[in-house]
Amino acid sequence: VMGILFPASDGLNREENSLIPYAPQRLRGSLRWEGLILGGKGNSVVPAVERYVELNPLPTRPAIGMSPTDYFRQAAHGWLDSDIREGNRYRHAAGMNFNPAPAADAAVWMEWLAPRVVDEALAARLRHTAREAIALIPAAQRNAAQVGHVRTPLPALVFGGVEESARQAANQARALLGRFEPDGSVRYRRSDDRPDYGKSHWAPDANGLTAQVVHVLLENAAFCGDEELVAAGIERLRALGKFQDTVPRGAQTWEIPLHTPDILASAHLVDAYVLGYELTGEEPFLEQARYWAWTGVPFVYLTQPVTGPVGVYSTIAVLGATSWV
Repeated sequence: VMGILFPASDGLNREENSLIPYAPQRLRGSLRWEGLILGGKGNSVVPAVERYVELNPLPTRPAIGMSPTDYFRQAAHGWLDSDIREGNRYRHAAGMNFNPAPAADAAVWMEWLAPRVVDEALAARLRHTAREAIALIPAAQRNAAQVGHVRTPLPALVFGGVEESARQAANQARALLGRFEPDGSVRYRRSDDRPDYGKSHWAPDANGLTAQVVHVLLENAAFCGDEELVAAGIERLRALGKFQDTVPRGAQTWEIPLHTPDILASAHLVDAYVLGYELTGEEPFLEQARYWAWTGVPFVYLTQPVTGPVGVYSTIAVLGATSWV
């Protein structure tokens, strides 16, 4: 028991799952340790995570250091004046690793910000720039031309082109069906110009890799309203059941090994199961969404991790390393 409690792991003195520190440590006399060890039955670590949160309520949400008005102004200038913008095109992030491209989501968020900023001149700039940005994108491509990590079928609903986008969504859904194996999995396929990020995993697929495709398939099927495509998407969602009570992993295989536990995999699985529940009303889908949401909690700092500006609710994206094989 003492080996679990002492020395407390700081990431440098011992592995958290090891009882043996890297080097000896001298103990003073008359020391007293107190700790709580939880034990119980479960098919995964999730019951322990739930119990931990029950005993240690989630911390108060930290202040972000600015008012909503300040945020709206800063976000507006980010879209308008930062290095992610080049003319009427936008980068995923500043820097030369990301080429500027037409971006319908940039136009959406500038339109959203316009009525929220106090400065009327700034609001006018946002609306004008949004119109110029969306003008570059054909109606059928408005939901596809996005640069953000979180993408939704919102641009066509805001700027028009719903029918064209629905046809495009149906085509995209049919194309995605071609990525699935007969058993409903999506296999990892190595890129010629990258390391083999699948060689350290015991299977050719992972839940995060497959769930992302399932979610996008369901989203496109729902947007176009094709019942056969919706049914095909639900069938692929059911195939994710083989991952029940396991670890979220394998969601960023462009740079991270397939085996690596990943909070993004949790997110893809939650998205897929929530959408499946919304489309069918089946409670087991909602239960799976809850399970996968809990699997994301171990990636989130619920106590202050270090001194300085990094605080609670910051996350470590993966329990592993980028480009490591």
